[in-house]
Amino acid sequence: MGSRHRISPGPYPPVACHRHPAVDGNARGAHHLGRPFLTAYQLAILLKKHHPGDFERIGHEVGGRGSNLSYSLSGCLAGQLSRKIKSGEITDIEGGFLSNCRLKLVQFDDYGETVTSSMTGGQHDLSLFRMCEARRSSP
Repeated sequence: MGSRHRISPGPYPPVACHRHPAVDGNARGAHHLGRPFLTAYQLAILLKKHHPGDFERIGHEVGGRGSNLSYSLSGCLAGQLSRKIKSGEITDIEGGFLSNCRLKLVQFDDYGETVTSSMTGGQHDLSLFRMCEARRSSP
């Protein structure tokens, strides 16, 4: 699968994936640190599982070490989310990074298939994303 398609501007399926009960911290009760962050790999895996039509339309594999892909879904999601957050087009998702410092191996379960991050051991940190907490109105 090549770089045939770009992710459409919206509605963006990764948001729906993030609201999945298995990863939405607020589904288990509010925590003072907020909702959990997800890596772009986790978002790609959830998109593949819960939005197979969108996954096929986008036309990229999840990616990971050994996949020999120059353009993967996880990389595409990380780049597009980052750009759209920076531009203000997306306001209900925040981003961050997991430092690569002293990080040796990060693996993900793609519903029975192991995906190993290609970012560990390199110069780039792992992108993280989460839904923003609901904004409280001022009294």
